[in-house]
Amino acid sequence: MNSNYNFEKEFNNLKFSIKNYCIGNEIAKCRIKSGLDKFQTAQYLNISVTELNQYENGEKEVFPEHLYMLSKLFNVNIDIFFSSLNSFDLK
Repeated sequence: MNSNYNFEKEFNNLKFSIKNYCIGNEIAKCRIKSGLDKFQTAQYLNISVTELNQYENGEKEVFPEHLYMLSKLFNVNIDIFFSSLNSFDLK
């Protein structure tokens, strides 16, 4: 039973990592497409460039309010950040 628990825990961690990666990748694509650099984007969110890098690399979960702010900054629907999750069926 313990091995099942570890497997489920690892699987859930993997799903969480994939979600973060997909969302971060979409943030980076939108930022580049909008012509903004990391410093400008981080400043808009009132976070460090390091934290933005962690978002874009999928190392850190993006706060919902930051996703909302980014959708406004990039002039996109917030759903765009979740679009690549369809490939993994992880919504």
